[in-house]
Amino acid sequence: VHNEHAIKLFGDGDASFVPSKNERTRIKNFAYNAVYGGSAETIWQLLKIDIPDILLKDVQEMMVWFFSTHREITVWHKKLEKFAFKHDYVEGPFSGRRRYFYKQVEPTELYNFPVQETAAKIKNDALMRLRDAINKDEKILIDCHDEIVCEGPDVKALVSKMRECMETTLTHEGYSMNFPVEIATGPSWGDAI
Repeated sequence: VHNEHAIKLFGDGDASFVPSKNERTRIKNFAYNAVYGGSAETIWQLLKIDIPDILLKDVQEMMVWFFSTHREITVWHKKLEKFAFKHDYVEGPFSGRRRYFYKQVEPTELYNFPVQETAAKIKNDALMRLRDAINKDEKILIDCHDEIVCEGPDVKALVSKMRECMETTLTHEGYSMNFPVEIATGPSWGDAI
């Protein structure tokens, strides 16, 4: 999905355009901010740091394209809003954890909570599986945002365990989504990035 979005934004819709990793990261930032309820102005301010010549109208056009292409996001937003205004909370779809609003529903928090809560659940479950799978010579060193740094004497074996423990598929309301992982290795953390 992010590649398709990058082709639209950076490749003027040319399907033969291959976005760079940096361009894909920028478009992910656009998509996340749009899904979380960011305004065109806010997203434009963020994007123009890396894309100085981007115009507000470009971001506005991208948002129209994004939400018309992904109509289900707007439907989801409306569903969350209706529920939150009625019950004064939103719930994580897998854990049942709740975020209460106390009569002050903030759309960005409303849209963000179920996504972040789900991501946290996926990662925490994966960490527990990995913790149980590694041996005494392997270690989980750092868990920071969406990265996990491990070390062990047999890199191939550790990578295999990480992939097996961390890749997952979730199903919710009849939809399934795969969550692959990217794994980099090296003699130091800096060399693996």
